[in-house]
Amino acid sequence: MPLSYPKTIRHRLASRLLIAAVAIASVVTAGAATAESASAATPADELVVNAHFSAGVQNWRTNLSSDRLTASTVSRSDGKSARIDAGSPGITVLNDSKNTVSAAERGAKYRMTAWVKASREVTAQIRAREVADGSAEAHKTESRPVNGEWTQLTMDFTVQRSGVALDLNVVFAGTAKGDQLYVDSVSLKSVAVDAPQENPTVGECAAKPPLGDTRFGVSLGTSDGSSMQEGWNRAVQAYGTPDVVRVFQRGAPNWNVTKVAPSSDLSISFKIAPKDVLSGAYDSRLRSWFQSAPTNVQVYWTYFHEPEDDVARGEITSADYRAAWQRISSIADETCRSNLHATLILMSWTLDPKSNRDFDDYYPGSAAIDVLAWDPYNPWKNNTGYKDPEAIFGSVIAKSKAEGKPFGIAETGSVLMGSDTGTARAAWLRDLGSYLRDNEALFVSYFDAVGPSGQNDFRLRDTSSVAAWRALVQG
Repeated sequence: MPLSYPKTIRHRLASRLLIAAVAIASVVTAGAATAESASAATPADELVVNAHFSAGVQNWRTNLSSDRLTASTVSRSDGKSARIDAGSPGITVLNDSKNTVSAAERGAKYRMTAWVKASREVTAQIRAREVADGSAEAHKTESRPVNGEWTQLTMDFTVQRSGVALDLNVVFAGTAKGDQLYVDSVSLKSVAVDAPQENPTVGECAAKPPLGDTRFGVSLGTSDGSSMQEGWNRAVQAYGTPDVVRVFQRGAPNWNVTKVAPSSDLSISFKIAPKDVLSGAYDSRLRSWFQSAPTNVQVYWTYFHEPEDDVARGEITSADYRAAWQRISSIADETCRSNLHATLILMSWTLDPKSNRDFDDYYPGSAAIDVLAWDPYNPWKNNTGYKDPEAIFGSVIAKSKAEGKPFGIAETGSVLMGSDTGTARAAWLRDLGSYLRDNEALFVSYFDAVGPSGQNDFRLRDTSSVAAWRALVQG
């Protein structure tokens, strides 16, 4: 997935001005060609070290240790290529072991190409990541089907920030363990700024634009028997029009929420068994769903939120979960839609050492995920008050930053604690809002419902709490 979210809101705003000023939207093209039509790179202008694998796989690696990388004589000419034997299902990446460009200048233009083939049909794309200060922004082609014939992938892109390193990747998706994937003639060359772009009409997949300030909203649950329209009406009456709404779905997803909330950003999740996803049975429906997504709002879409308990119960495996995520993310990539953000939602409890859980068990990889979102609540067990926001949200913010991802709060809330009638909770909500805004959360959704067990009532019904959340939504 594109990783173009800067580290701070200030950087995001600066990037937006930069993009507008120098018109540096990445132009990405994915084209098929015959091997005979390609011209060999000349050493004078080729930036990639060991571009044709004449030195074996020197300067190259895979992202996963389970993948086996070797040099192969199966090449599109008389030389060598890189062969990857996929060690696990999902996504397989060939990566330059040392960034090809160590310090690119803002506005510099490059052309990247690579030839790919596979032992069976999968999808492939090339990607150039701008890396600096622990963050990465990606330019990439659309995912193209590839099979036993050599296919060339090509893109032109313009660097958005000064001093960044350029990390080159060839990404295969939909792979199965044992698939044989081949890469040949990976090239990166400087292109004159005023040069015509190569096949600019074939396809365009620009880096995602920066996002704005924190958006506040509520969940639209129907567990109490009410309709989504009734839930929306209650939310609008209490808080005004929410900036974002949280929607839960089972089975193949739909866009029914847009009929009642046409102008709110969406945090929308759906649950399909991983094995059903991996069978391909839902590919066409998911592809259609992404293609028909609304274009006027930001969509933080999530496959199977909070999978941890399902894995613990043995109902699904973490390997299947990650592979299913990767498959769906690859399908979403085909749309090249800048307002669709693949958003992993996990429990904040997963980061607590006492949970005995490992974040990596559920993380499908940086290439598949745009945003990390979390479900932290004010604890209601062994607690009589409202915890400081840092104690509740600090760990999820730190983890998101460590992974180089922007973050959102997909669910949060608190029951009325002790003898509080709402005044103390209202103060906590105001502190929560300020803290998350200062830490640049993309969105915050309050879980305005009764918990699944029916024992925890998180609903805001007292005047003080409603006023506090309304001020955040309207602010």
